[in-house]
Amino acid sequence: MKEKLLKGNFTREEIASQIDSWEKIYNKIQSGDFRLGDQIFKAEYDTIVLFGCGSSYNIAISAAFYTNLLTDHIAISVPSSELLFNKEAYLRRDKKYLLVGFSRSGETTESINVVKNLKEIPSFIFTCQKDNSLKEISKYSFYCDGAEEKSVVMTKSFSSMLFAYCVLLATVYGASELVEEFRELIDYMKTKTSELFVLIEDFIKKKNFDNFFSLGNGFNYGMAIEADLKIKEMTQIPSYSYNIMEFNHGPKSLIDNTGLIMFLTVGNYFSRSISSMFEDFSKLGSEIVLIGKKGYKNNTNSKITRFLSDERFKNDLVGAFINIPVFQIMSYYKTLSLSLDPDKPRNLEYTTKLS
Repeated sequence: MKEKLLKGNFTREEIASQIDSWEKIYNKIQSGDFRLGDQIFKAEYDTIVLFGCGSSYNIAISAAFYTNLLTDHIAISVPSSELLFNKEAYLRRDKKYLLVGFSRSGETTESINVVKNLKEIPSFIFTCQKDNSLKEISKYSFYCDGAEEKSVVMTKSFSSMLFAYCVLLATVYGASELVEEFRELIDYMKTKTSELFVLIEDFIKKKNFDNFFSLGNGFNYGMAIEADLKIKEMTQIPSYSYNIMEFNHGPKSLIDNTGLIMFLTVGNYFSRSISSMFEDFSKLGSEIVLIGKKGYKNNTNSKITRFLSDERFKNDLVGAFINIPVFQIMSYYKTLSLSLDPDKPRNLEYTTKLS
């Protein structure tokens, strides 16, 4: 019994403490001590290329959407390996680029080789280790205070690097209302995280599922892929991620009474057609989880569960961050229910280093 209680201790603590990391990052950027972003992100570029591997690449997907929406820059997200194997498809000799990379350890082989091989292009790296190889070879870097992890699976490092990028960019571009809402996000999640652990543990005890689908649009699409990855890494059950409406175009055939479908915050994407999906999918037997205030008015369907429906963020980009603790805690408790250890996922290492 004692051994079972010790499973996942690192993962649980890291999920629970990520809001503290967000606060440290927010205060660091707003303190006035960090002004590097003003120089770098306002320079003229044809394209900002955001890259990473695994969870760090999922950050890049959401960060690219955020950049395109917030700034005049064109931004794309590319896996680190693609910039090594197919760089001619993404980079032109007569264009000006900024590389923005994400790496928890700063020791991932593919990402290190991107910066080494493209040393003529300025690079800005976000990491969660103070001293690392990527920082040494990159022109610019940002260290996410308090986001170091002991567990193999990325949780608070994922949210902290994405949070750091978003707050930094909003600050550089003078989006004061957005910056203030990020402060409100911290305060809101401080009051909700402990409650989420209780609610989601109870949900997992009552709702069994053998496959998982995460659906999200826009900024949330990278998060949907990350939610899918957390389930894969920790539980090893089949999991999938899609753009919300794309789920109707083929993947819907996978729905049965063994599944759970999670809709990440829909925000401005909410429509009658999305609302009808909730009822349709539950009639096909699937459990449905909705996150956020929008998306559903009928509270009598026992197959539909809502989390954090009292959030009131005006900006969908800020409100999207509430998705992250939900799918992380869901993955954590589902893993424990299968008598597996979230701290020690099968076949995985803390950092992927290739020879």
